[in-house]
Order: sequence, then C-alpha cells, then structure tokens
Amino acid sequence: PPNTMSTWNKISGSWCWEERDFSNWGQARLKELLLSAKKEFASGAEQCALAFTSVDKCEGEATLLFLHGRKRVAYEFEDTKLKFSCKTGNGTFTGIALCNLVSDDKTMRVDVKLDVKPHRPELTADITTHVNGTAMGVMQQFVKELTEKL
Repeated sequence: PPNTMSTWNKISGSWCWEERDFSNWGQARLKELLLSAKKEFASGAEQCALAFTSVDKCEGEATLLFLHGRKRVAYEFEDTKLKFSCKTGNGTFTGIALCNLVSDDKTMRVDVKLDVKPHRPELTADITTHVNGTAMGVMQQFVKELTEKL
C-alpha cells in the first residue's frame, strides 16, 4: 500500500529516508477544513460569529515521512490567503488573513496577519486571537487526518 513503509525499507532495517507526497490531497482538504470552520465568541458585550468565507490561495506541501523506522508528518502552506467575516450585533466585519501554516514534525506553527474592516481596535484584537485559534484547530484536525493516512 502507498501509505506504509516500503518492503525494501523494512528489509533494510528501516534506516532509509522514505516519503509519500500528499500535497494534492492536503491542499484540497485544508481548503475544506478552513471553509467549514466556525467560531462563536464574546468580545466585550458583543457576541461574534467568525467564519472563513473563501480560501483565495492555498499552496504548499504535505508529506508523510518514514525515517529510522519512525513515521512523521511534515507540511508547509505559506502565504495561505483567507477571507473571513465576523458578524456581531453591530454589523459585519470582514477581512483578509495571511497565514503561514508550518510543521517540522515536532512543532506546529500558525502565523496570522490580519486586515479587518471597519477597524475597531478591541474587536480586531479579539478577531485576531480567534482567527489564529481557529486556524490552529484546523491544522490539528489536518495533521490528525494526514497521520491516519499512514
């Protein structure tokens, strides 16, 4: 099967580097997960509903690695561009999030830069926190699903 270590690697004592490319699957699945992610939160006295409305750019790599008999997950989706909306009782705020979604098998990193319109500093700070947290939750689900492909 393509998702397990090769017979030749098992015979050699599992000391060889071997990888499986899941980049096409990863790009499609990541878009699905991001577009289905929703988050409700309170910002001061306001109730907010956050959703990603489009994924304008999602390019990168997702790989399963076999090294020294150990299975590893690695991915890198840099400059992922998301549009989002945050509905509150006082209107809808929209914006663009540029995300770097990176893993080196030991750490997972989500870096987010936001542009929110209209700008309200206290709400923008909360939106930033929740966009980041929602993206991290998506990546945790993504890694779980990628790992299950082993």
